[in-house]
Amino acid sequence: MDERITAFIEDLKKYLKGLPEEEIQEAVSYYEEYFSDALDAGKDLDTILNHLDSPQKIAAMVKTEASIIRTQKNPGLRNYASVLRNAFNIVTTPLTFLLLAVFVIASFSIVVSFFVISLCAFAGALIFFFIIINQAFTAFNQDVMGIVGAIGLGILGAGFLLALSYVFFKLGRLLIRVSVWLVRKMMGKPGRIVPETEREQNTVKRIWSHALPVFAVIMFIGLIMLSVSGLLLKYWMIFNSMKPLGMEVHTMEFDPAQVDKISAVTTHTNIKLVRGSGDKISLSYEQTDWLEYEAELNGREICFNEKSNGRLPLFQLTQLHENSAVLTISIPENFSLQSIDAESYGGIIYIENLVENIEASTMSGKIYLDNKNVKEDCSLRVTAGAGTIEVNGKKEGQETDKGLEFSRNTGDEKTIELTSARGGIFITWPQ
Repeated sequence: MDERITAFIEDLKKYLKGLPEEEIQEAVSYYEEYFSDALDAGKDLDTILNHLDSPQKIAAMVKTEASIIRTQKNPGLRNYASVLRNAFNIVTTPLTFLLLAVFVIASFSIVVSFFVISLCAFAGALIFFFIIINQAFTAFNQDVMGIVGAIGLGILGAGFLLALSYVFFKLGRLLIRVSVWLVRKMMGKPGRIVPETEREQNTVKRIWSHALPVFAVIMFIGLIMLSVSGLLLKYWMIFNSMKPLGMEVHTMEFDPAQVDKISAVTTHTNIKLVRGSGDKISLSYEQTDWLEYEAELNGREICFNEKSNGRLPLFQLTQLHENSAVLTISIPENFSLQSIDAESYGGIIYIENLVENIEASTMSGKIYLDNKNVKEDCSLRVTAGAGTIEVNGKKEGQETDKGLEFSRNTGDEKTIELTSARGGIFITWPQ
């Protein structure tokens, strides 16, 4: 064999290093046969060599083609990165290089995002399940149905997140196959997406045929446990603004002569401030089984605080919505307090027929002030971060960096200040 052919083949082997041995041998055999056939046909060796690309470029093309086939059969980030790296090695024109660079940045970012979402969803499924299970056995003690409901919620949530993880994993692999096919087109090759072998197809079918029913069964079991325990009904009633079942009503009375201030804080129980007909300051609290409270006279201030007892999983999400239970604070006629502070994270605050120094605030709940039957006047300051402000049915307020703001300064000593971060504020005032 001519020395130049030997040198060409040796260089080709050198640049093909990194590929599986059988792929290297296949490429080498092809070009050895090519030289042999061309020489037998009477072609000049110089002409043959001039007609061929350099061994380095041929090796780059072979590596690119091999990586494309490998990636289409087994789409993954490592194989896809190999395709992109090899593709850049055979790009010759600036325009093609630019188009390939833009495509690589876009497609690779999306693929990575899909796999990251898939990984996060998988990790989230495990974390969610173990957090709920831990809560089930620490908060519910001997409450068997509570434990069953919490475990059901953990299974349902974990099953959903696992299904989500699987979907994004498959979407990422599909996008890799399509992207590799497009890269091949950009390289000027008429290739197609390589079909999977029969064994691979059977494996994929087995995975699909088992994975989807398994996730469905997991979620169904969780849903059944959640329903049987009554926990699903609680969520249903909360998010449909229905009165919870099995509430206990607690009534507390305080001597007005011993009270100057009232402070009431709830998670998502509604607060109602009204004038009462009795001669005592009265607190009537509808307690649900997932909340606990403290009410005491601290100095000359009535302090009421509500918090979760841990018996309602996902409470941080649930408390965004009012639960339709009510804390009613009744103030005697002709009695005035220094101040009333009412705060609820997700509950609604109602103020009726009261003119006091009142500060009422919510995170996601609404605030209603109904003083249409009150003759006494007071100043008013209202802020709605993301909601609306309505006064006597008419939208009011000016946009500021805090959201909508509305004020009414009468010069009176008493001021009602209403603030809601994401809920609306509705005011009915004497015309």
